[in-house]
Amino acid sequence: MELFLRTLLYQSYQVPPAELEHILHTNPEIADAAVVPYPDEDVRQIPMAFVVRKPGSNITAAQVMDYVAKQVCSKMQISGENKLSIDSSFS
Repeated sequence: MELFLRTLLYQSYQVPPAELEHILHTNPEIADAAVVPYPDEDVRQIPMAFVVRKPGSNITAAQVMDYVAKQVCSKMQISGENKLSIDSSFS
C-alpha cells in the first residue's frame, strides 16, 4: 500500500512524484516543489506540480516544464500550464 501512495498511474505506468520533485528541486530558481496526481479521463492520472520560486526568480511555467522534460521520459513530464502552479513566496 505504501508504494501505491507514492506513485501515480499514467496509463499503465507508475510515475513516482518524489522523483519529479527531486528534479524540480535541482533547478536553482526553485525554492520548493510538490507533485501530486491529477485525474485525467484518458490516462487515469497526470503529474501536477506546485512550484515556489526563489526570491528574485522570474522562471515561467513553460521554463519549468522544459527543464523537467529534458530530464525525464514523456510519461513523467508535467504537461500543460494549467497543471503547473507557480508562486513567488511561501505564504
